[in-house]
Amino acid sequence: MDSIILVRNILLMFSFILTFVRIISVKLLCQTALNEYNSSACSDKALYKYNRWEWEFFRQATILVIGAALFIIVLISLRERVISGIVTITFVFLAGIITFLSYFIFANVIDVLISHQMYKFITKIEQSMIESIFEKLLKIFFFCFKYGSYVVPIFLTAFLPLEKLFDLEVAYNVVAFRLRFAPIPFILTRIIYDLVFPYVYPWFLRAKPIESKFIAQFFSEIANSSSINIMIYQFQSIKAPKEDCANAFAMNSLREKIFISDSILKNMIIDELKALLLHEIGHLKNRHLSKQQRLTMCVLLLYLFVVLIPFIGLNLLADFYSVRENEVISFILFISSLAVMIIGTIAYYKYVICSKVTPFLRNQEKEADEFVIKCGVEPHVLISVLQKLHCLNHSSSLKKLAEMFSTHPSLENRIKYINEFAKSMGS
Repeated sequence: MDSIILVRNILLMFSFILTFVRIISVKLLCQTALNEYNSSACSDKALYKYNRWEWEFFRQATILVIGAALFIIVLISLRERVISGIVTITFVFLAGIITFLSYFIFANVIDVLISHQMYKFITKIEQSMIESIFEKLLKIFFFCFKYGSYVVPIFLTAFLPLEKLFDLEVAYNVVAFRLRFAPIPFILTRIIYDLVFPYVYPWFLRAKPIESKFIAQFFSEIANSSSINIMIYQFQSIKAPKEDCANAFAMNSLREKIFISDSILKNMIIDELKALLLHEIGHLKNRHLSKQQRLTMCVLLLYLFVVLIPFIGLNLLADFYSVRENEVISFILFISSLAVMIIGTIAYYKYVICSKVTPFLRNQEKEADEFVIKCGVEPHVLISVLQKLHCLNHSSSLKKLAEMFSTHPSLENRIKYINEFAKSMGS
């Protein structure tokens, strides 16, 4: 009990110090953003500077908070021998997640309280403090929804009495035994997430129909000329995750929809907006989204059946022989299960993800670009769209290794392909 009180007091003291530093840092960042806006009159540039450093500070502070929490918990748990082995890892991981979420919510609410007036002044959006806090909490909910699908199944598995369900003998710790089955609900949860995401994300963005009647009419004419029935929405860049700040994307839920950020509508001319919309229509016409969903399910199920189930099976056999005190065979089976997991995972990423999945997704981007050129858009207009997106998102050039895992070709390769395709079409 004394140890728990000690952990609590140390974490509280550490959190108070970080909170004080954070308040000062956010105040300084707000002043920096205001100075940038007053000198450049560019809201995107000012907010980018604020968001970039605010996120960097948050990342470093979170690492410190979680690191300190886990270090203290491990030391005390080992000293008192409260937990051991894989149970220690599970307990520490759970403690880290709880610590992170608590600090994450607390820190974001503090940010809103301090930066609310700065955001109102720069964005010219009339919004109450309560609405700003609600939107921040909405982002946290989406963050938890997105990444919780990785974590929750693991902990659910730890509490399910699987050994009783299958009437199995457990050689050692029951939680460690249960966690061997965690990959199965993990894969199933990821599949469910991919199916639910198209319905949740637009609600999270709080997207609404295009405000400008001229642009809405213009987009409607392009969609009609492409023989496709779609809904087109816009969303505020500041309400989107970092990767979607200046972005346009299509979604195929109950009805085909296209979403465009307001930063794009403000920074692109009519011809560029036409090219952008045609690119997204190209994705819909070629049914890229449904193909991506099917591919994701197939790839996850492949990993489940080829790697994870053999890994679990070998572990259960190791348990079977360990219970019967045949430690040599049990050890060989345990090492074999680790080899299956390690070699299988490396092979999965090398021969499935890097060699099949990401090239397939990059090829879809090329097909959408081809559709734009085939619709009569000049290649230099499409290239201008890509360069502006690159600039608005403050993106850096992809290195060769990073491009292997990227779903989009690098800007340089994409421009090269567009020019080559336009020449082959005689444009």
